[in-house]
Amino acid sequence: MSKAILANKEVMNLILTSIIGNYAKGLYMPRTCEWIDGNRADMIYSPIMPPSNSLPPIIIEAQNVVDELFMHRLQKYCNHVYKTFDNIKPIALTICVKSIREVFTKDYYDTEKGEFFKQLPCQYWAQQHLILTPSTIANHLHEPLHPMVALGYVFTEQQCSLLGLEYRDDPTVKLLYAIAKQTVDHEIRTHDATIDVFMDVCNQTKTQFERIIEAINEDGPSSTRAMDYARAGLVYMSTCLYKYRQQSSSTSATALPSPPDLPNGVIPTAGRQAVEVLQQIKSQKKNMKWM
Repeated sequence: MSKAILANKEVMNLILTSIIGNYAKGLYMPRTCEWIDGNRADMIYSPIMPPSNSLPPIIIEAQNVVDELFMHRLQKYCNHVYKTFDNIKPIALTICVKSIREVFTKDYYDTEKGEFFKQLPCQYWAQQHLILTPSTIANHLHEPLHPMVALGYVFTEQQCSLLGLEYRDDPTVKLLYAIAKQTVDHEIRTHDATIDVFMDVCNQTKTQFERIIEAINEDGPSSTRAMDYARAGLVYMSTCLYKYRQQSSSTSATALPSPPDLPNGVIPTAGRQAVEVLQQIKSQKKNMKWM
């Protein structure tokens, strides 16, 4: 959910205004980034113009607990960004959701970008490393909330509903929850559609098993009809598996179109090979009588 909020353009511009200045609005685009070594940043704001010290890349991480492992990982991310963006050191923003180890709080120093921010040393891998924590925003929780305080507040409170928040009427808090709601609604619709598809598959499979049982009851254990139903069910499930695997692994550029339907009158029985179907079509052509 945090990534969806950070990817929103309104939120991005709020962050850019606080970190860089008003002139940066509209000059960046959000992007996720994964590198060849498997490292993946939560969010990167990439300048649409050639990067520079005045328009550097921004890397944002939402982290439950800021500890030494996280700091090493963040440094790796920044090194990757430095190489990707023409050797321009990024600005790093960490939103600490729960706690930060005391060893790092001893290194805090202030920044002109806001009293609710603290800064940590990052001399060789970032222009600045700004951090928001529950404690850094605690003295700034009065309405109207500064947009960055509101962002830190929503991330650290982690309430499912606005009703659980003391500052639920703040405009930025409302905006952030509206963005979260849109994301959740989309995910729910996708989830429901997926359930509908698999319910249909289950119903079709259930019906096929019922046909097999009925055929065995009527024709006996060696029923040819039951075997045909079983083979048809196997083909159906194989087709489903193939289709869903293709959808999850293929892009529109590599995926093949669905095969065309067979001509009317050609109905292969379960278990027959494609060559048999083609032979049937061929023989039908030979026997055609022209008027």
